[in-house]
Amino acid sequence: MSNKAELYLKFPRYGLCNKIITWAKAFVWCKENDADLFVKSWVHVPIGSVLRREKAKRWYRNFFITPSMPFLKKIKFFKAPIIHSIDDDKIKGNQYYKFESTPLITDIPLLANYRNEIITSFFEMIEEKHLKTLEQIKSPIIGVHIRRGDFITNGSVLDLTYYIDIINDLRKINGNNLEVVIFSDGHENELLSILELPNVSLFKTVNDLIDLIVLSRSEILVTTKGSSYSYWAGFISDAAVIHHPETWVKECRPEKINTLKYEGVYPEANCWPDLLIKNIKVIS
Repeated sequence: MSNKAELYLKFPRYGLCNKIITWAKAFVWCKENDADLFVKSWVHVPIGSVLRREKAKRWYRNFFITPSMPFLKKIKFFKAPIIHSIDDDKIKGNQYYKFESTPLITDIPLLANYRNEIITSFFEMIEEKHLKTLEQIKSPIIGVHIRRGDFITNGSVLDLTYYIDIINDLRKINGNNLEVVIFSDGHENELLSILELPNVSLFKTVNDLIDLIVLSRSEILVTTKGSSYSYWAGFISDAAVIHHPETWVKECRPEKINTLKYEGVYPEANCWPDLLIKNIKVIS
């Protein structure tokens, strides 16, 4: 019988990447404390997205295979100490713990030291059928994430001119009419002005998970301000990543990667970093 500590993760009722960030924090706590991780179901009934008639349904059934536990064993976690963050210490004399934490974009840089292990485990728990689907999908050259959905109701939505300016600047620096793929939870009629640009298309949604990974495989990735979906795509990506100038997190990957591929904010005119220019110019 193992004497290792055991951590039981209870997810918040949030979207996919907020759940993934919570999982990653619990994963890191287990690495720091030599503990085994057990996960409650990834699925919750997405009432809000249904009521708002969002394109993204937020239904995550059969996305992941994660360790679960028999019902009787869960009783041991009923009064277990609650872990809220990566830095929480184990309580002496306890073997069982619960992880309950509010996910934040600002949590992502805290994961950087374990990025490789997190990415490996993330892909290991994805259902095989989704990995096979991903093998059939071409990686984008420029992937642009445009958040709509609940961002419209909470006032966080960005004007499309912001993304259009970035696309025009990237193409100007590269010297070619680079292909752009838009990833969005918005409907096509909400994106008309950007889709009217030449060589710009809307990614045909498969599901939230596959869309996320395809976005992360772009050669240049443009994120949306305040979107955990954008930032998780950036965290697992080896591409150049461009964030909004008013972002809360300018870099979420380790320095070792960001010395090779740019990660930072959309630069002001005539102030483009040499690394980003280099990353753009090598694209053919």
